[in-house]
Amino acid sequence: MRSSKCVFALVHSLVVMMPCHAIETDIIATIEDVPLIDGWRYRTLDLVRVVNQLRRLGKQQSLTAMKEYAQREKYDEDSIQRIWLICYCLFENEGSWPKNHFGAPVPANTGEVSKKLATFPIVQSKGVPFLLVVGYRLGGRSGPPDQLLELCERLPLIKADLPTRGHFAAARELIDSTEFVELYSDELDREELSEMIMNQACICN
Repeated sequence: MRSSKCVFALVHSLVVMMPCHAIETDIIATIEDVPLIDGWRYRTLDLVRVVNQLRRLGKQQSLTAMKEYAQREKYDEDSIQRIWLICYCLFENEGSWPKNHFGAPVPANTGEVSKKLATFPIVQSKGVPFLLVVGYRLGGRSGPPDQLLELCERLPLIKADLPTRGHFAAARELIDSTEFVELYSDELDREELSEMIMNQACICN
């Protein structure tokens, strides 16, 4: 009888443990769905879906997955970019973020304005995260995201999911904002980026 109980306990433990491994694998696969910093290929809904899934899993599990993902990818630039974009949207931070070292943004913007945007190049409109650069010139290197993830250990997760609808309206509001006009004073740059921002929301309505 005692032997049967031991066997049951062992089987029960394995059943409980197996989903955790499966979930961890799924989280890392989810992180790979985060778009890179390429303004014309970026889609708002891609990042929104990943952030919302991680939020529901909880802070510690999300942070562990991001650390393991970065290590698995040997801290290449793509993995680091993905982690930065996730953290900007997944955590509430009323203070400052560590400086990212992506490089020089394209197109050039009004530096004094971009410095006031804590999560630049990500800027949220109606809770929807838009990418306000076409990309970055070569020369920037972000380095391991250790400092960023250490900060996130002390930050709370966002309290609600990011919106999965209304992205076109959010894009239009961003394009019409004073903040956007001040950030890109060159009219031709604004025209290009306005089209790009609408394109980022193109799979939502």
